[in-house]
Amino acid sequence: FFPMHVLGLGGHMRRIYDPNVYDFLKGLSDVNEVITIGAIGLGFAQLILVFNVLYSLKNGKRAPRNPWRANTLEWAAPEHPGHGNFDRDITVYRGPYEYSVEGRKSDYWPQWEPGSSKTVNHHTVAVEDDSRSFGSH
Repeated sequence: FFPMHVLGLGGHMRRIYDPNVYDFLKGLSDVNEVITIGAIGLGFAQLILVFNVLYSLKNGKRAPRNPWRANTLEWAAPEHPGHGNFDRDITVYRGPYEYSVEGRKSDYWPQWEPGSSKTVNHHTVAVEDDSRSFGSH
């Protein structure tokens, strides 16, 4: 964008066929060439993207259902959700951001998986009493 800004500051008009017709624009022809080469280079760089997308579609490994091991509820939904977004009733046992819970080896502890620990981040929670159901009833 910056070289085009320089052209505009130099008085170059938009949408002209041949800038060499105007004497005051002849000194900016090198900037026009740099812009053209840059645009062609960026166009060819998009071929890498297209190749990568097509190659990944054909030969790429399928991602798991929850590739980031996120704890939030949307990862409990099926791949093609129906009415109500869930194929079964989901019981939520804790908030979505319960990380670094004492006594757990991993931060991955989805909301919909029951747990035996009653202490969550220094708060005592009655897990069975705090559950909420989501889904179709």
